[in-house]
Amino acid sequence: MIVPIAIRVNQFGSYLLDLSKKEPLMPLSSVTLERHVLYHGSATPGIDEFDAAEEDTLGTGVYLTDEAAARGYAHHRAQHGGVPVLYRVEVEKARLIDLTDQSTVTAVMNDFRQDLVVERHRVLADQTGSWAWPMALDQLIDEIDSGRGTEVGAVKLVTQRSGELFTKHLSERGFDGVYAWEGGEGSIGNHRTYVISNPAAVRKLGEQLLESPVPEKAPGRAAVVDRRTPESGSAAVPKVDAELVGVLSALRAQAPPSSRQRARGRIAESAPASTELPSVTLAPMPAPGFER
Repeated sequence: MIVPIAIRVNQFGSYLLDLSKKEPLMPLSSVTLERHVLYHGSATPGIDEFDAAEEDTLGTGVYLTDEAAARGYAHHRAQHGGVPVLYRVEVEKARLIDLTDQSTVTAVMNDFRQDLVVERHRVLADQTGSWAWPMALDQLIDEIDSGRGTEVGAVKLVTQRSGELFTKHLSERGFDGVYAWEGGEGSIGNHRTYVISNPAAVRKLGEQLLESPVPEKAPGRAAVVDRRTPESGSAAVPKVDAELVGVLSALRAQAPPSSRQRARGRIAESAPASTELPSVTLAPMPAPGFER
């Protein structure tokens, strides 16, 4: 049976440990992995021994999931460098707290709240650190008191900034990690997450290099079509009517000079040129097209 430590506040606003008030926790739901195969997605090939994740959301440890979600993580992380790799691992004899059960989440987070209060009291009593951590602890306590951090799938509102404390809290109560439901990175949807606190308990079974997905064409850019003739293989050139070119050249030659051209002295001042356009008879011509 788990017995939490009760907390009370004295007249000076300081937190005191009150061991006279002990309330046992309700029975907690847990998941035991006797010998379970799980997966891990990475952008680093050749990993033989796993380390605790550099960024955690549900406590410290190795983050594992099902094959489909792990493939998504591998591709997502490879976008920032590396190659997508799928690791197949085995976990044996691990007891995980079940944070997919609402009653368990409520009980565990309210129990963990007391650890946060004790930590805040310790930091304030030390008087040598910065105020940032006590202020952060106040925010985490508020997430629990408001109920936002005690919902299934929302526990990370509290544990993402207190991972080491949360893992220590669970370890002292006989748990080897966390089984939870959370959202993934990028386009990865909600999925089951297994956090194994002790990296040595994760044994590698194999790894698979995944093919990088073909990048999508940027929107608004038209594809370039290379039309070539079967005979020569050279790119086809559209036909240009010679008579039409001559008419356009005549019109351009008789157009009045622009004011910019006069200012630059490129054209000598003279009598205004006639603006009357020549009479030109156009013969019927076929519509322009492309050779294929």
